[in-house]
Formats: sequence, C-alpha cells, structure tokens
Amino acid sequence: MSNTFIAPAAPGKITIEYLLSQPAIKVELSEIDGKKIKEWNFKNLVVKKTGKFDFELPKLGKGAYELKFFSGKFVDYEWFRIRDKQTNGAYFMENGILNLDGKPFFPIGVITPENNLDIFRVYSQSGINTVKGAVSASEQMAKYTLNIFKHFNFACVEWNNWGLRKNTTIETLRKNYTEQAKYLKNYKGFIGFMSDEAPWHPWDLGSMRRHYKMMYKYLPDYVPWMNNAPRLTGAVEEPRQSFASVRAYSRASDVTGLDIYPVPEGTGHNNLPNKTISCVGDYTDLCFKLTWNTKPVWMILQAFGWSEGNGSGKLNSASPRPNEKQLRFMVWNAITHGATGIFWYGVGVNDVYSDWYRHLARVSLELKAISDMMIAAPYHKIKGLPPKVSGIEGKGFKVIVNENSDKSVTYQGKSIEPQGVLFITDKPLNIPLPPRFTRQKTVVKNDSGIQQKTVLLNANWTAHPEYLRGAEKKVYARHIINVENTANAFVRSSVDDSATLFINGKRIGEYSGHSYVTQFNIAKYLKKGENIITFEVVNATGPTGLVYEIEINGKKYPSGNNTMFSFDNKSNWKKAHSFGKPPIAPWKAPKMFIEK
Repeated sequence: MSNTFIAPAAPGKITIEYLLSQPAIKVELSEIDGKKIKEWNFKNLVVKKTGKFDFELPKLGKGAYELKFFSGKFVDYEWFRIRDKQTNGAYFMENGILNLDGKPFFPIGVITPENNLDIFRVYSQSGINTVKGAVSASEQMAKYTLNIFKHFNFACVEWNNWGLRKNTTIETLRKNYTEQAKYLKNYKGFIGFMSDEAPWHPWDLGSMRRHYKMMYKYLPDYVPWMNNAPRLTGAVEEPRQSFASVRAYSRASDVTGLDIYPVPEGTGHNNLPNKTISCVGDYTDLCFKLTWNTKPVWMILQAFGWSEGNGSGKLNSASPRPNEKQLRFMVWNAITHGATGIFWYGVGVNDVYSDWYRHLARVSLELKAISDMMIAAPYHKIKGLPPKVSGIEGKGFKVIVNENSDKSVTYQGKSIEPQGVLFITDKPLNIPLPPRFTRQKTVVKNDSGIQQKTVLLNANWTAHPEYLRGAEKKVYARHIINVENTANAFVRSSVDDSATLFINGKRIGEYSGHSYVTQFNIAKYLKKGENIITFEVVNATGPTGLVYEIEINGKKYPSGNNTMFSFDNKSNWKKAHSFGKPPIAPWKAPKMFIEK
C-alpha cells in the first residue's frame, strides 16, 4: 500500500492477501505513538495457501497511523499518514514525481559530494539540482547546509542510516524528530533521508521500521528513501539479497531504488543474467516490484572507475569510468523504465576540473532539459516498441533507448546505434559539450559558526581498551584538570560517532562526526580547583574513537595518556587505548570546524 495520502484522500477499503500457518488474523488500527482506534478479528481462514479478505477502515483525519497484524506468534505492520499538500516539504504525487515546496521536482543529484564551495559552483552549472548534506545533527548544521544549498539552488537529501541504532528508545526518537521538524520548517529545499543498503549490511529490520514509523508521525513533511544493493534475486535463505527480504525493508519507505555500477560490462556488481549496462533498466523494474508498483524509484548511477575505487587507486583502461555514451544510456535506461530521480555516486563527481567531468556535465544538462518537460506536463511510456527498446513521450519530446548491445534499431526513420539514445524534441536541445571547468574563488556568506577548514588537534584518537569497534554501545571518557582561573577555556573534539560533553556533571552539549572538529567555550562552567571533563561517547557500528584538546588560558590538555574510560561512568576506569594523532586511519583529516 501507499504510505502517504494527501487529504481528502484516505485509505478506505483494504484487501489483505495472506499466507498463514494459523487460521486467524487480528488487525489493530492505532495512531502512531498514540491510542488504539479499532480492532478486527478474522477466523476460519485457509492455511498454507494464499487467501484474501477485505475490511473497511473508519473515516480518518490528518495524522499518522499504524495497522498491526497478529497471527499466532507472528506480528507485522503497515504505516501510513494522511496530510495536506505542503508548500514546505516533500511528498510524491500520483505520477511518482516529487513535489518539493509546492512544485514538481525531478532530482538530479550527487550522493558523494566534496564539501567544497567551488565544486558546488560547478555542480550548479552542470544540471545538478540536489546534493547530499547534513541537517539532522543540529539546527546549527541545518542552517549551515541549507543556506549554502540555497545559494546554489540545490535541494538536499541526508544520508542517514537510522537502522544502525537499534537500541534507540521511542522517547529519544520522539524528542529528536520533534526538534528537527521544528527547525526544518524554517527552510526550503529539504527532501528527506536516505538509508543505504540496509538488508545488505545487514541492519536490524525492526530498528529501520521503528525509525521510519516515528518519522511518519513527527517528521511528516519529508520522505524516507530506501536505497538497496544490486542484488534482489537471491534465495529466501539469503536474507542479505533475497527479494522477499529487501521487500520487507522497502515497505517502510516512500521511495525505493538501487545503486548499480555496471561499467565495464560483465563485472560482478550485478547478479542478474543480463551483464550489459541495460541491467540498469532491469533493476529499475525490480525496484518497482519491491513495492507492488505503488512507490516511485530513484536510481544511483556510476561516476567512477572500479580501478580507482574510493580514490585510493589509479584509473586504468581495464576498469575505466563510464564514457559519455554509457553515462547517457544508464540515465535514460532507468528513466524509460520508470525512474523519477537520478543520482551520481563516486569520486568522479568531484573531479570537476577534468575532461571526463565535462561529459558527465553534458549528460546531466540533457537530463535537466528533458526532465523540465517531464514535470511540466504529463508523460507516459511508449507502447508497442520492439523488444529491447524502451521510450517515454510527453509534450514536446520523445526519448527512445536501444537496449541492444549488438545491433542498431530504427524509430520513425531514425537509426539508433547499439546502446544508443534518441531525443526527439519540438525545439532543439542544443546542449554542447561544456568547456573544461577551472578553479575559481567561490565565497558564500555564512553566519552559522561553521567554517570549511581543517583543524588537526595535537592529541591522540582514543577509545576504551576493551571496545575499539563493534555494535552500538555507549562508553564514557574523562579527563581531570586542576584550574587556577578560567579567563579563557575551550574544548575542541572529534568523535566516532557522537558524544555529549559534561563538565562537573553539567551537560554542556552534543556533537557528532569524525570529519568535524567541534569547539565549546567552557570558561563559565569551570571552577577553581579540580574539574572533571566527561565525554559520553556513542558508537553506532564499526570503529569508535574520541580525540579532544582542552585549552585553558593557553595551556593545552590533549586526549591520550591522561584519558580514562569506563562503561558505566562510575567504576572500573581504564587507561585509554591510543591510536595516534590525526590524521590517522580510519579517520581522515577533518574538513570542517564548528563553534558551539
């Protein structure tokens, strides 16, 4: 079912299809994080084969709701919301196109941007209209990100893998999302949150769905996006890549999709029989099937060469970046199969001063020109095309894609080469290959207290000696300092993943991120004599660490030998494990400095 209904639309009659081991189902309708509304009981149902039954929901007003299904020991859920059309925020229209701040919007995005103002300038001249950015960490970060993006006319999505934090309480989610909704309403251009490859990692399904459930209630103006790994065809016994498993995760989202990087053809980033780049279209079809063709699909496409990986390798001819023809084909192969959003992934999108980037820019500018026509008036798939040929048609344009890798096809007297794309428009597109972009000094006014600069702390990355990495866990670090006077005092720190700073038991503030250095002015919190500086560190998954520098009247006290860790902040304090000074693996040099 759809997760979002725009009032006065609302779900009414519901058909349940089931496969059961018990002959009964109980259905409960409740407000999300609220009261129970109604209950239904269905008995004498068939077992061990598919059956159906109908029931009618009562008239519901605007809000967020949960349907909960019980059968024997099994429990399942669906969530939905009823809301007004928004002039601030995002929702999907019936045609699968996003409505952003009251207007149709086709995202052409970068999911791996470099946080660099001049690179943003180049994006803005290359057809890019959406960039990944951070907003949920704090109102300060949202102000910084969204004001910069407003300057370049970018929309924003946040890469936020909530499912990592399976121990987060409902109370915490309610508090966090309520706060975020309060400050996000002051800004335009924010779309929503993307979780990446949750089944593949694998992250806890219950955690993912609990986070999204609370988002429907407390962040109703923004969409959850579930991006998946290019698998979907594994056996049921392979939950990381089975269709049924990925479908269970995708049910909680407003938009689904997949990242697929098929160049060079025949590589392993694809478990379909089709190993050509037309697997992009096949995977787009599979993504629609994940949600019974009820939800839109956004695709993330390749902007790197496998030989260069994350930038640590060297490009070679055996594993190059996609060429312009391949970039264009992947984009339109996805769109003619129904995708309504395209995003680029990889180090190539930040190599903006290269010759290769000129070709990605032309493909993105072509997409921008056609997608403007797609959102201005209805368009549809063209029926009756030959096998391995797909196309869309709208007012003033047609796009035809030849998915054959070994033969040309003809459409309306025009030849389309293998893996070629034909544009037919009322007015010529006239999109030349852009000139090679060059560096410029790009400045954006910024009064958020956040600066793009690298600050390397003269201190050691540290961690609890008995917990250097792993599943979600909370630990405590402390540093005891004797102080004579406190005319000037600061704490500067980076953390993996997040921390709360306390001084003498008083909570000072929260911060997060190993790619940021956050500074707190602590002079007013210190007292003459002994002071206990405590960090409550939360790790979501993988490696964890804390690095800090306490400066009092010019004297610095770094993390390292004098840092002690405890699991409960009460006893069994142990000397920190030291990794070394930044930058050190796995933490690179921080890119931003934040003053609280």
